[in-house]
Amino acid sequence: MEKVLNDYKHIEIMYLFTNESVLDFYPKFGFKRTDETLYSVEVQPRRNSNPPKIRDLIFIYECTKRRQPSSHFETKENEELYMFYAMKVFAEDVYYLEQESAIVINETEGTTLHLYDVISSKQVNLERIIDQLSTDTTSKAVFHFTPDLAGVHKEKSENENVLFIRNTGNLEFPMYFKHPITAQA
Repeated sequence: MEKVLNDYKHIEIMYLFTNESVLDFYPKFGFKRTDETLYSVEVQPRRNSNPPKIRDLIFIYECTKRRQPSSHFETKENEELYMFYAMKVFAEDVYYLEQESAIVINETEGTTLHLYDVISSKQVNLERIIDQLSTDTTSKAVFHFTPDLAGVHKEKSENENVLFIRNTGNLEFPMYFKHPITAQA
């Protein structure tokens, strides 16, 4: 760990996710446990059918390379990691919303719509995306990233992976944020 920190001492912010078994290890190296925020909004049910699933991996990859930020807190240049999530973790949950020119990773659990990521080469409107993904039983949308959306409900994110941040610069971290789930390695 000391070698890694020395090799990357020019990097002001480092972060990592870990499990509960090593919570005492990383603070020895200046990492601080950081809470994340889970965002949600109430949703009006809609009579939508599921959008088409997308399987064209080249199209997904190219869209990811040209993506515009969909939130205030986002990672860049993580196309390969995104592809891992699209192919292995959420392979059955990748959809294309033609009206929004957006690829969306989402799934529904009961009455809750879980949005994991939105990929588009243009600025997205999350309210329109939620409207298009909601069904007649949807009552809530939960964001697994920091949404750029007014009126969201915030609560502490309970996650099996714990976020640790090491900040050696003068960069101020936001008080509330959710690291995008599709950018976690």
